[in-house]
Amino acid sequence: MRGHKKAADVITENCPFAITWITYMELLKGARDKAELKDIISEISRLKIKVLQASPEQSTLAITIMRDYHLRNSLDIADAINAAIAISTGSELLSANTKHYSMINGFRFVEFQP
Repeated sequence: MRGHKKAADVITENCPFAITWITYMELLKGARDKAELKDIISEISRLKIKVLQASPEQSTLAITIMRDYHLRNSLDIADAINAAIAISTGSELLSANTKHYSMINGFRFVEFQP
């Protein structure tokens, strides 16, 4: 969270919650060193955050979402996968990424304003 109190508060207030496998990978990729990587892994475990895997059906839906929305707003692969998993599980998706998620139909997008 790198000192973003509002983000930390939202995470703490919504525990337990789930993230997708690709979001977990993005968090790991954002680590600047081994200590930060260890902290990320520890926090995910401590907060009992469930990591959602993609089924073959969700992967197919992600491809459809990418096909339908990529050219409209530069939707990226991770966002298509996250949306597909949210749609298929009936979950709401909390993100500050309004540009990519707000136009996708089929799930509840909750905008987080940092």
